[in-house]
Amino acid sequence: MSKEKALKLINEYLAKQEPQKIELSKYDFTEFKKQFDKAFSKYRTDYRKGINQAKQSADLYFKNLNDILQDADKLADEFGNKAEDLGLEYRGTKPYQQFQEIKKIILSAISNAREKQKDISKLM
Repeated sequence: MSKEKALKLINEYLAKQEPQKIELSKYDFTEFKKQFDKAFSKYRTDYRKGINQAKQSADLYFKNLNDILQDADKLADEFGNKAEDLGLEYRGTKPYQQFQEIKKIILSAISNAREKQKDISKLM
């Protein structure tokens, strides 16, 4: 086979191959990676924002419960001191029983709030 004929065959073969390469090159999957990165970034941002909001909410709830308990304790002390000044036994009175009930409820809520804070911290 002559050199010219061999070059002609090679050129014909390459001419047939190039269109196939061009057709296949139009398939580009890198856009899916970009879409994934964007979706994941938004998810991560929203997730973190949600966790931070939950933490702030739990922290505020915990603080508010402690403030309520502190105020209730002060009023109960004042009530007890007044009753003692009057020579009365106050521990069996309705107001003192109400205080004990609400204190029990608040202490339980504080315990639950503390657990929620711990749970949220594990997610961070």
